[in-house]
Amino acid sequence: MSAAESYELTLADGRLLEAHFQANFRSSYPEAGRQGWSLSRSRIPDIVFVLRGEGACSFLVLDAKYRRYRENVLEAMESAHIYHDSLRVDLQRADFCALLLPAAPDLPHLERDAFLIEHGVGTFSHFAPGGQGVKRCVDFLTAWINGFGRNHPHAAS
Repeated sequence: MSAAESYELTLADGRLLEAHFQANFRSSYPEAGRQGWSLSRSRIPDIVFVLRGEGACSFLVLDAKYRRYRENVLEAMESAHIYHDSLRVDLQRADFCALLLPAAPDLPHLERDAFLIEHGVGTFSHFAPGGQGVKRCVDFLTAWINGFGRNHPHAAS
């Protein structure tokens, strides 16, 4: 997949973790030779993490939004739903799509890990240097890498 920047890290167990910034998911189908593609129009999410190993692939999307108030966050959630439903890596659907918000939203239910796990979309607020959202996001990503992502109801099968 093409991206503004991409990085790879081989984990201790041999799996490969990829980080793609501004990845380009063009409207295509996998026969076109693309690993990242969109069921609908072209999409460019901010951050995509892909985990590959043992012939399997899982991925998640993080998208930064500078919003806080109810209507603005709900409007921004449209992109989370679109990314979650339309993006594919190989033939897999995203495990999760979360918005990164600079402050606490007026919609605290979107913040709960249980909500993100159940629905595949949600938010990480206070996502700024030194903010508690950075730690929460890192903890969630670590749990996903350590097998959580492959075992929950929204994981790619």
